[in-house]
Amino acid sequence: MNTSAPLSADMGRERVLGWQTKLHRWTGEDDQKRFADLFNLVCDPATLLVAWERVKRNRGSRTAGVDGVTRARIEQQGVEQFLGELRQSLKDRTYTPLPVREHVIPKRGSGKVRKLGIPALADRVVQMALVLVLEPIFEADFCPTSYGFRPGRRAQDAIEQVRFFVNAPRSYEWVVEGDVKDCFGSIHHGLLMVELRRRVTDKRVLGLIRSFLGAGIMREHEPVAATPSATPQGGVLSPLLANVALSVLDRRFEKAWAARTHNQRTRDRANGLPSYRMVRPGRTPLAYSFPSDRALREVTYRIKQLTRRNTTNLSLDELIHALNPTLRGWTNYHRHAASKRCFAYVSYYLWWRVMRWLRTKHPRLTWKQIRRR
Repeated sequence: MNTSAPLSADMGRERVLGWQTKLHRWTGEDDQKRFADLFNLVCDPATLLVAWERVKRNRGSRTAGVDGVTRARIEQQGVEQFLGELRQSLKDRTYTPLPVREHVIPKRGSGKVRKLGIPALADRVVQMALVLVLEPIFEADFCPTSYGFRPGRRAQDAIEQVRFFVNAPRSYEWVVEGDVKDCFGSIHHGLLMVELRRRVTDKRVLGLIRSFLGAGIMREHEPVAATPSATPQGGVLSPLLANVALSVLDRRFEKAWAARTHNQRTRDRANGLPSYRMVRPGRTPLAYSFPSDRALREVTYRIKQLTRRNTTNLSLDELIHALNPTLRGWTNYHRHAASKRCFAYVSYYLWWRVMRWLRTKHPRLTWKQIRRR
């Protein structure tokens, strides 16, 4: 491959998308296909460049791992040099992942904490390169009712799937919500590697994944702790690995569902026998979800900021154009939840704030004149 000319981000994305499309198609066409030569794709300059572009857009790129290297430092050094050295270390097998730095954050409203593992930036780029290569392959195998941590899928889509089953004419009566306790922290490395080998036989790629799983965790004021199980929550590669591990569970439930026809499932329910389908959303609750108080405060605060006295220089049309993107985005996000009362309150609050804004803008008009206009 001729790499003398600098590779632009657009050229890199186009190249990566090209072979991603082929990998996904080949996997879908043959459910027994296994890939033995993926490492060269991981090391491809286009892959590493696209991986860097994605990593640097993440807010976490400003946070250093155990080596203290930040995005700003890499950009000061030179991204091309950084990626070139990283590629060379991968090809000559001198690359070794560093332990992840543990960061503890409180879980909102529960009093508990979530432990995040923060990899070094170089490790994040390599992990993202692995995601770019492996995701098109395993996405072809994942079940349609799996929504967590997947491209183009959201927890709201899972909620909509549940609504589909509970509404007429299907009219399922129960939604049972479950959770995998400490999902990322409970993943068995050996069983995960078995699942990966169903599609990947490239020993260098599998060895690279193994090295990330066993890199260890560095906690404050403690020596590096080994990681005989788990994949760090916060790692770029971890969501994909978790989905590969949980796909065993997905397939089991999907097989039970597919074994019965619609009429058979209807008869089962009429006779008091179980008929169920699992919908896996990630971390968002399914049964009844509501816009949180915080979400409501955020949208009303935004409305208040846009309708303050200092914005009365705008026309009403300009104000509406400023308000619409915020309202449209917020309502689209929460439309799958039980949001009727909340939406009604936001509508009332919006009307009141705009009316107050118009009274301020046109102090000589009466309230009745403003309402009529």
